[in-house]
This record gives sequence, C-alpha cells and structure tokens, in this order.
Amino acid sequence: CFPHPTKRNPIHQMCIDILYCSLCIIFVASCFQEGMIFGNFAAKTEAYWPELVKPIFMCIVCMSPWYATVYYLSVGVDINFLVFVGSVGGLNALISLVYGYFAS
Repeated sequence: CFPHPTKRNPIHQMCIDILYCSLCIIFVASCFQEGMIFGNFAAKTEAYWPELVKPIFMCIVCMSPWYATVYYLSVGVDINFLVFVGSVGGLNALISLVYGYFAS
C-alpha cells in the first residue's frame, strides 16, 4: 500500500508526523481525565499547581508546543521546527473545536 519508507514523499511524511504527534497528545490528555488511569494524579496536581495542569496534561492545544518539541527532537522531523509545532497546534485546535461543537 505505502511505498518503501525511504522513498516516501516528504510532504506525506510530514503529514504523518503531525498526525502521530497530535494523536499522542490526545492519548496523554485522555489518560489524565477524571475516571481514567491518571485521573487521581491530575486532580491532586491541580490542587497544588493549577497553572501547571493545563499545559502539561489537560488541554490538547496548550500541550501542543511542549509535546511537539519532544517529538521533534526525539524523532528528527525533516521540516522547520515552527512549522511542525504550529501544524500540530492547529490540528489540535481544530480537533478541540469539532469536539466542542458536537459535545454541546
């Protein structure tokens, strides 16, 4: 189905990296929701450091620059850093808007 990874189109690979990073951020955020595996940790952390909770594990848009930086440095994406971080943040903002629209 896909060509050999070394022969993959760079734009195609960029889109895959952005999607992977976004999905990882959504996974981490969902693990810290109430009733999930790290829900108690999130509630206790929010009581002590409320300003730290949102950008670390509660808001997928706020998490984007931090987790995208880690992904960018660990995987070695072949595009500009700001383009990658902005694209991941934009995709997460779009996902957040769509989720908010259908949840209400």
